[in-house]
Amino acid sequence: MDALSAQADEPSAIAHALSRVCQDSFAAPQRRKTLRCAVLAGLFCLLIYNANLRAIDAGDTYSARYLPFAIWHWHTVFLDPILDITTQGWKPIEARKPTEMPKTADPAQAFWAVRLPSGHTVSLYPVTAPVLLAPLYLPAAAYLSAVRADPLQMDRIARIMEKVCASLIASLSAALLYLLIRRRTDQR
Repeated sequence: MDALSAQADEPSAIAHALSRVCQDSFAAPQRRKTLRCAVLAGLFCLLIYNANLRAIDAGDTYSARYLPFAIWHWHTVFLDPILDITTQGWKPIEARKPTEMPKTADPAQAFWAVRLPSGHTVSLYPVTAPVLLAPLYLPAAAYLSAVRADPLQMDRIARIMEKVCASLIASLSAALLYLLIRRRTDQR
């Protein structure tokens, strides 16, 4: 009886193995299709995010816009070498103790740049994003070094790079979100 049940189980084991192979062979094209849809969604988002061709124009973005150039050209996260272009002609604020903070901000100061007691100027905002995005700025930094660009050219290229990098991050997150949602809904 055991020999008969073993023979009866053998075809079901083969059928089970065959069905797994078939599922895997059908799953590979499905994964490629899902990945292709995610890439297309990301590219579509990239196109939409850049469609207006306007730069991000807010004071809190100036440091992040120019800091990758300081990293590549001067190897620093201080704003000292790019102070004029980063502060846009305004004077950086002086570092103060929390108890000495004024009630209102001086409109003639660049609130996004802080001059430390050591004399260096730093960004008031976190430098993580500019440091992590610095590799994307390498072609632009190399171009600016090659042509010995003036501050006006640097400003124009920095605005383009800021827009492209911001929209690239947003479109990558949209594509990854699509993949995550697709994975969660396929499990049901």
